[in-house]
Amino acid sequence: MIKIHQHLNRVDADVYLDSLALKLWGFLNQKKQGNEYRLSSLIKKLDNLILEAETQDFLENISLNNNEILKRQKDVLIYLKNKNYHKLKACVISKPDELFVLRNEILGLINFNELFYVNGDTVSHTPFGEKLISSLFNYNNFRKSSFCVELLHEAGFENVTCPYCNDNPINIVDISDEKDENTISRAYLELDHFFPKSRIPFFALSFYNLIPSCGACNATEKRDKDFCISTHVNPYFESFNDIYKFFVNPYPLALGERPSIEIKQLGNKNDLSSTDLKLESRYNIIHKGAVLNLIKMYQNYRTKGGYYNKEFGLDWEEALLQNVPKTENEILRKRAGKMYLDIVKQIDEIGILNL
Repeated sequence: MIKIHQHLNRVDADVYLDSLALKLWGFLNQKKQGNEYRLSSLIKKLDNLILEAETQDFLENISLNNNEILKRQKDVLIYLKNKNYHKLKACVISKPDELFVLRNEILGLINFNELFYVNGDTVSHTPFGEKLISSLFNYNNFRKSSFCVELLHEAGFENVTCPYCNDNPINIVDISDEKDENTISRAYLELDHFFPKSRIPFFALSFYNLIPSCGACNATEKRDKDFCISTHVNPYFESFNDIYKFFVNPYPLALGERPSIEIKQLGNKNDLSSTDLKLESRYNIIHKGAVLNLIKMYQNYRTKGGYYNKEFGLDWEEALLQNVPKTENEILRKRAGKMYLDIVKQIDEIGILNL
């Protein structure tokens, strides 16, 4: 719920993340000893796909015997190769706003319904879209690689919460096989494609398009929804914390009144992130009891000050703030950290906590 740059908490975060994007490009384009690209490299795969597009089999099975469609498909492939594979590289290393520009350029060359089709809530690839995913931008192979885990470590996604919901933990852990002395690293998280790979297969391996997330956000709620930086928060581009605010409604509470947790949108951006990920209802189901306890604890704190509390083994202020991030940079390291920080600030209307 904060921008990844804030979570990294380093002055060179922007440069550092760009270096990781370039590292990904290098991994995807490994060379042989003679400085020639391997057949598994993106560059070689693109070259081979361009050659394949000249075959009768490609025309019949990928272009569906339509020469106009075939021409547009070739135009896209040549677009990626031109100027020493400039646009192919851009698909991997570009920032979210630059990916948005690339998306529009690509859709200016080929019709979107020649990449995917929609049936209700399901988005499926056309033969050409499937070809791009399987033969060029092969996400599944990358996801299985040890390099993927290494990249996530370096990007600061170890033992944090989901950047979308700030609720479910995502962890990169080591699993030791008793029959094998080697330690196998596995990423216990999902990688969401912000621009869905079902709609834009060109971004299936884009560094800034891969958002480590939880299953609830990625597989259950987001799925193939058409996310875009103009309508949704990409945590590599902006911060949910700057656009939304949690609050308790109503507050102060009347006797026996049970409030709801609400998420208010700030500013003028018509953002759909909270709605599409169903964050408000999820937080009310999971965290309403904790918020009521927080309010009760605060009221006791106001009455008893900083005295030691036997129930918690802490004084009142320590107990009250134990789930609250000390700074915005720590939000992703605390489950529901943004909610706790926002609501404590709301209920501390007299400012005794100095937050």
